[in-house]
This record gives sequence, C-alpha cells and structure tokens, in this order.
Amino acid sequence: MFGIADQGLIAVVNLALVVFAAQGGTQSIAAFALVTAVYFGLLTLGRAVLAEPLLALPLGDRGGPYLRIAFSLSIAGGALAMLCTAVALPFEGNYFVIGVVIGVMLGAEFVRIRAYALERPTAALAATTVSVCILFIGGLSDHLYDPNRWQRLLVLWAVAGLVSALVCLALTRKNTPPSLTAKGWYKTKIWKNAKSLLIDAVGIVLIAHVSLYIISHFGVPSDVAAIRALSAILSPLSLVFTGLTLSLTPLLSTKAEQAKSAIRVFWVAILGVSITGGALALSVGQTIIAMVFGLDATPTRLALIIAVLSAVLFALGSPWLAQVRVTGKYASIGWMRFGSSVVLVSALAALSTLQQLPVVFFVMQGLQALVIALTAAVLARQARSRANDFAEVGSDSSASS
Repeated sequence: MFGIADQGLIAVVNLALVVFAAQGGTQSIAAFALVTAVYFGLLTLGRAVLAEPLLALPLGDRGGPYLRIAFSLSIAGGALAMLCTAVALPFEGNYFVIGVVIGVMLGAEFVRIRAYALERPTAALAATTVSVCILFIGGLSDHLYDPNRWQRLLVLWAVAGLVSALVCLALTRKNTPPSLTAKGWYKTKIWKNAKSLLIDAVGIVLIAHVSLYIISHFGVPSDVAAIRALSAILSPLSLVFTGLTLSLTPLLSTKAEQAKSAIRVFWVAILGVSITGGALALSVGQTIIAMVFGLDATPTRLALIIAVLSAVLFALGSPWLAQVRVTGKYASIGWMRFGSSVVLVSALAALSTLQQLPVVFFVMQGLQALVIALTAAVLARQARSRANDFAEVGSDSSASS
C-alpha cells in the first residue's frame, strides 16, 4: 500500500507541474511537455537497463554498485537531454539548465527505485512527500505568469528532486560488502534481463515521447498542450498501476505463495480504480481541463474517451506483464512493442496533416496497449502451463521412487 500511496503522490506532483506550467500560457505548457518528454524517455531507458532488472534480483543481490552506475547514467542522461533539446525543441530555452535538471531528476528517480528494491517503500514515500511540499510552496509562490514560467518550474523541480533523493538515501542506508566491480556486477546480475527490457523501452520511447515531437513539428502548440493535459488528469491511473507493479514484481520473484493472493488483490485494484477513475475522467475531464489548464483548445470528448480506454487497457495488461517479467521471457514483449511502435509512429507521420492529432495520438496508445496486453496474457498462460507440467512430472517421479 505504501507503493500505491507513493505513486499517488507522484501523480499529484505531475498534475501540479502541468497546472503551474499552464499558468504561463499554451506555449509554456507545450514547452514543458516536450522537455519532460525527453526526461521520461530517458527515464524509461534507464529503468530498462538498470532499475527494473534490479527489482527482479533476489534481495541479497540488490545492493552492490547500483548507485555508482545509476549516477553515471544520470550524468550521461543529462548531457544527452541537453543535446536533444538543443536540436529538437521548437522553443527557445537554456539547454544547459535543462540538461542539469534532467540529470538530477534521473538520479532522484534511481534512488527512489532503490528504496523499492531494498523493500523500503516508506522511504520512497517520505522522499516523495518532501518533494510535494517543496513543489507546492515554490509553485504557489511564483506569481509571474509569463511564457518562460516553464523554465523556472524546471529548476524548482530539480531542487525538489535533489532534496527528496537525499532524504531517501538517508532512510535506506545499507552497507554491502564489496564483491564484484561495477562492470562485473552489471554484467552478471543485470544485463541478462536488461537486454529484453531495453528493446521494450525503445518502443515505449518511440510511441510515447518521439511521437510528441512529431506532433509538435506538424501540428500546433495547443495539440501538444492538449495531449499533456489529458495525460496529466489520467496520470493517477497509470501511476497507481506502476506502484502496484513495483511492489508486485519483487514479490513474484521471491515469495511464490504470497504472489497468488497479491495478484488477486492487484486485479481487484485494477478494476476498481479503472472504473472509478475512468468514470470521473469521462464525466468531468473536459471541465477540469478547461478550468484548470486554461488551454486555447480544450481536447474533444472523443480524444478524452480514447485516452481513458488507452489507460484502462494499459492497466489490464499490468498483471500479465509483471508475471512475464519474472519468467525471463520478456524479450517477446519487447520486440512486439518495438515493432508496433515503429509501425504506429510511421502511421502518425503519414497522418500528420489531420486536424485531430491528439485523437490520433491516443488511438496509437490504445492500439499498442491492446497488442501488448494480449501478448503478455498468452506468454503468462504459457509460463503457467509449463510450470504445471514440471510440477506433474516431479510428482510422478516422487510417486515412482
């Protein structure tokens, strides 16, 4: 439950950030959305190559040189973010500051995921709470509503992330005896699972983040702003399921008996939150976006419906994805997501002259969520069937002896 509460607070943070950015106008929220797309894209890759494989390890192997590798990735990610925004961002900005901010935020997220790996979700929750307080105090204190508001908000976000990371580190101290070098630990403990997750992560980056830059190139700032606003009001759904998955994955790999009941609770939570959150989004979503974000063009009801369906489909596939992840058979998911992302992003570029680009964006999201959910369900079923076959063979052997 601490994982759910933590992700709920992060959803509040994401929503508040978008609201604060929108106070600077459509250009401010569009620029903020594109910069954070770079951050979330790099975070997706970083989680694939380091953080998520860590969660699948036995508890005793989850220490090691993780932090050293994580901070190195954060520095490299910040440098890459500076380059990407300097080349592709269609708005003027301080690219060096953007790179530093994204590097700090990557490091903070790696530290928070480490708390989950060490089974200290309360530390992650405490760190997120501190971050929420800093962001709300800073955001509410900034009364300058100009188009550059998004840049000041980025700096505030980095300060909150740095302080929260220090809090999380203080609460998750763990002395691990030196065993392998960073390179040896990564190669023997992490890389096996990271390979398949990396392919999957590239597919996610294409469908969720590169597509935003395609829309910003062919569309108008209000298209990007509408997509970001819709994503923000639906983020509580996706982040709650991320929190459940973070808690469920280590359990599946280490505590088989408890995993069955945990999966049942997972399904109940998915259905409850999907129905409640989806109904609220459909009933008051447009009103909230118009009142809170003050966009030039409020997303259409069609875009809202498709966005909700996309989030629900993503949620429904989460338990199967968690089961497939711990079986070591995630490569099929990765290649399926990568292939579908290439096809769908190419289709987006071909359909870029359409007027309803936000609708096209969420149709893409929904189609891929459906494909991945079905693929994960098939793989999870195959894994259970193999496990049952092995159990029957073992029982027959025991009876014979």
